[in-house]
Parts: sequence; C-alpha cells; structure tokens
Amino acid sequence: GISKKLTGKNLFNGSLIDGYLESIDGSPVANGDVYKTIKFNAAKSEKYTFSFSEPIQLVRVDGAQLSESHEIFTLEWEKGWHYISFRNTTNTVWDENVNIQLEYGTEATPYVPYTEQTLTLNHVLRGIPVTDASLANYTDADGQMWCADYVDADRSVLVQRVGVIESYNGENIATNYLSTTGELTIGAKVIYGLATPIEIPLTDEEIIALHQLKTYQGVTHIFGSNDPAPTFEVEYGASRVGALSLENSNLHVVNEVLRGQMLTHSDVVDNLTSTATNLPLSANQGKKLQDNMNDLYDFFAGRGNVYSREPYCGWITDHLNSFEFSVPESGNFMLIGSVRWYEAAETDGSGMASISMMAIDSEKTDNDPVSECYIKAYAWGTLFQVAYLKSGTHFCYLRHNDITFPEMTIRFKLIRLS
Repeated sequence: GISKKLTGKNLFNGSLIDGYLESIDGSPVANGDVYKTIKFNAAKSEKYTFSFSEPIQLVRVDGAQLSESHEIFTLEWEKGWHYISFRNTTNTVWDENVNIQLEYGTEATPYVPYTEQTLTLNHVLRGIPVTDASLANYTDADGQMWCADYVDADRSVLVQRVGVIESYNGENIATNYLSTTGELTIGAKVIYGLATPIEIPLTDEEIIALHQLKTYQGVTHIFGSNDPAPTFEVEYGASRVGALSLENSNLHVVNEVLRGQMLTHSDVVDNLTSTATNLPLSANQGKKLQDNMNDLYDFFAGRGNVYSREPYCGWITDHLNSFEFSVPESGNFMLIGSVRWYEAAETDGSGMASISMMAIDSEKTDNDPVSECYIKAYAWGTLFQVAYLKSGTHFCYLRHNDITFPEMTIRFKLIRLS
C-alpha cells in the first residue's frame, strides 16, 4: 500500500533524544538531562533552518564537534538521516518548554506547533516512463512523460493505468514496458501501460480518509513512504493561501489525490438527520430551518397556522384528555403544544396546575410524562414532543393533576424535521 504523511511548515515532531550523539548510528552519550539530540530524515537535499525560542549551544552536527551558540541557524543537508546535538548556554537542565522549529529554506518564520495527518491507501500505485503522449498522464520536472496509476477522489476510484505480469509467458504487449530482465523473456516480471484504464472502487475507509485531509495555514508538506518520486508544488487559486509540496512519493499524478481535500457537490447534506461533523448543510435545509424558526415565532405570538379548541373537554380515561391532529406526509416531527386554562382547579399547593403530555397515539396512564409544564390560571404553558409520525390522523394525550379537567385552550404546531 501507499502511506502518506501531511505536516505543516514545522518539520520537527517534538521528539528529543536524551544525551548527545557522536555518530548517526551511535548510542547517546553524557547527561541526558542537559544534552539533547534531534535526528531528522531529510526528504530531499536542501537547506534547513532551525529556530529556538532561546539561544542554544551546538555540540555536534553529523559527527562534527562544535561549540557555537545560536538561536537561529541554517544547515545544508543531503537527502537522508542527520542529527544535531545541543544544550542550553548555561549548561543546566534542559527546559522542555523551549519551542523548536525546523523548516525548509534559509529564513526562520514565526513558530507554529508541529501538526501531522496520515493517509494509507491499500493499493500499489505504479508508473512507467513512456514516449507516447497518448499514454502519458504526467510529465515530471525533467520533461519525462509517465503513464501512472492515480486516485480520482471526486469519483472515489483508483484508476489503474499500468498493468503487471508477475511471470511473463508470451503475452502480447504493444505499449511501453519495464522488465526485470530488460526484455520480454519468459519468467520475467513485466509492468506495462494499459491501453484501456481499469477503475477500482475505493473502500469506505479510504474515501473517508481522503476527504478528511486538509491543508495547514501557510505551507503543507506531503511525505510518502516510497522511492523514487517527483517533487513539485501546487498552488490553490489566485489568493495563494500557501504552497503544497510533495516529497518522496511514487504518486506521479498526485494532483488527482489532492482533489480529495476539496468538497464536491455530492458532499452536501440535504437532510436534518445526518450526524457528520465535516460536511456542509444544503441551502434547502437552511431555508427549512429558517421557515421553522419563523413558524415558531408566529406560534408563540399567537399567529400563524395553529390548531385551537376553546374550551376543550371529553374524557378518555380518568385524568386523561386528548386532541386529534392530522399529518399529511410521514416523517420526523416536533409537536409543540401551547395550553392555557381558565377555571380554578386543585393545584400542587403553590397555586400552579400541572399539565402533562403523556403520549402520542398510545394511551398512557402512568406518571412518566414526555413533557410537563406548571401554569397559573389564565396563563400559557408549553409542551414539546419529537416523534416519527406516519401520514394520517393522530391523537395527543394530555393529563391534568386534578380529576376535573379545566376549561382550556390548546394550540399546537407540527414542525417537520426530516
């Protein structure tokens, strides 16, 4: 498979080795409370700049013994493993709160913490150099054309442009190829350009991982676990939010993978039941939410489409009363009830009467209401219930704390949630 790591501009992951090194493969030496070492695998030959939030004294750099004090310094490293060993300038216990930043180039920029994302694709992506432009889908910085597999994140598929024969046995190959023997010999392993690409669907886990990738403010670096690979930069739009550089990867058409960082029309959620935290809500659902808010305002202001009966009685069972309402189309609804009573009735001793919503459609006589309010005479109380309701006629059962149900007004509003 292919493994990717995305980081921000700070390339130092915070890992310090106690003590100093005398060689890249050696064991740490001396007092680990005072001396510290950073080992770093340079992805390319480049100039790298270290910056510390306080001056440090360099002790070793790749085996060379030094005694130099710096707060910012630049090293030119070849691709591969390197190290620096250092201590603070007072030769005392190292302060773990010192901020350290390592970045490409010769300038130190303001410190940002190290950030990292990882992506693993359970596929082998291959590429071969070609001379036929009709087979090429990538051209590197040296002008070499490649026929390469790639990931189309918009369509959630891996596009295989390169075929592989583990043991050649006379198959007809009419396009560019690479062979372990240099020729089409029996038993050789051969990879070759496919005249017709093959599309392989990504797994759900891979699709989620691709769409969760994001760029960091300023610069985002992408590192791969495979060798060799091209190096190039991608800019987003005229605003140039930052540069995105690819290092040490065998994805020759990585721009197709990077498209997975951008939202597409298919990512828009057009319902109010999704629990996704990284997808946008449609304008249609936003309009419905606004309409619901307006309806609620009208409802509590005594306006709009409300159901009203005044007075309303008619016993179902002792203590219980009900009212009828209709649902035109099945779905999830919020039932908001507003009740007002007029006649004096026995209360709980505080001058308050208890009105409870006991159930919808199923008569309920226990003392476990789904919603309850306490109101004084000639006042309004509000009840809420959320339920899935099929189209048709329904009953809402209410309960009062006195066996004599008072003269009352009932308003209710159905708010469709989905």
